Order: sequence, then C-alpha cells, then structure tokens
Amino acid sequence: MDTIDIEIAVAQYFGYRQNLVVPNVSWGLGLHECDLLMLSKNGYLTEVEIKTSVADLKQDLKKEHEHRSKKVKQLYFAVPSKLAKHYEYIPRRAGILVVNSKHNVYCIAKAEINKDAQASTVEERYQMARLGALRIWGLKSDLQSSRSHCRGLIERNKMYEEMVKVSNKRRADDKYQIVDGEGTIWYYADSKQAELFIDFAKKFNKEDLKYTLIEE
Repeated sequence: MDTIDIEIAVAQYFGYRQNLVVPNVSWGLGLHECDLLMLSKNGYLTEVEIKTSVADLKQDLKKEHEHRSKKVKQLYFAVPSKLAKHYEYIPRRAGILVVNSKHNVYCIAKAEINKDAQASTVEERYQMARLGALRIWGLKSDLQSSRSHCRGLIERNKMYEEMVKVSNKRRADDKYQIVDGEGTIWYYADSKQAELFIDFAKKFNKEDLKYTLIEE
C-alpha cells in the first residue's frame, strides 16, 4: 500500500462530497506542508499526515513545526495496518487512522481538539479550493499524457506484430536476416527495413537482435 492508496481511502473516510479535502498542501495558507487537509462545513481545518514506514514516522519527529498551528483544529496520522503497533512515534494529541488491505479506514484513536484553533477566513477557504482545482487540472494533464503514451505503445505494438507476420519466411528478394538470442530468424529485403524492425523490437525488450547480410 502506498501513499496514494491511503490518500484516497482517507479522503473517502472524511467525505470529500461533504467536506473540502485537498492533498499535498504546501503553500497558500500560511501553514507547514500538509499531506492532506480537510476543511469542514463549519470552517475548521483537520490535518492528516500520511506515513507508510517506521522510518517515515521517526523522521517526522524531527520536524520543527511539530504539526502545530492555530489554523488546524485536529491532527491525524494515517498509516497502513502494519504500522498501527508503532503508535509510540505518533504525537499523543494526534488521532490515528488505520487503513487495511481492502482500503477500509478505522479510527483507533481520536484526535485532541486544539482549543486555540481559529476558523479559516474566506480568503483561506478560497485558496484551499483553488489548490484543489489546481490538483485536478494537473492530474488531468498527466492522464492525457499517459493516455497518449499508451496509444503510441498500442500502435507500435500493432506495427511490430504486422512486421513479424510478414517477415518470418524468406522470400526470393530478401537479402538481410535478423537473429535473436533464441535463434529466431526474420528476413528483409533491405537494411532500412531490417533496422526499422530492430528499432521496434528493442522497444519490446529484445535487445539481443542483430541483422546480417545474406546476399548470395
């Protein structure tokens, strides 16, 4: 289980349809960096620190801000089930959310309420909503790039398969052969076709291909 798995599970736990939940908040609110912030309807912030290893928990103890702020009403640590027993590395005032292998979230310790916490201002609520929107468009851009990359791979794979179909039998005008480490042979009429085949094949983890002239 990685950080993203926990992020999604915790966002669902806090109800991102009812509350404003934004990951990776590092600017705009005058706060220390937060793995996840939840803004409730009454205008108070809850911080969630996500940890996936004991080393992460120990490293967090070195943070000077100690997750303290008058802008945060409650602090939670979200961890996978395997870390639940290492609560000694989690501040006593923090609540503990445990995420199991099925991505279900269980609260095994309630967070203390920061009595000095102040409700967020209209400007701060706007900034948080803005950060959430920026995350959405960033993710959409990444998704678009990934989709284009996948389409390219699919097209190259189709071309590679077609090239294999038409080149595994020698024809009268074939002058070049390509041999892989397993002894499989493909035939081509000219070196450009052979080089193109090798270029495609290397994209599919066939690094041992070599072609040689078989002109008779």
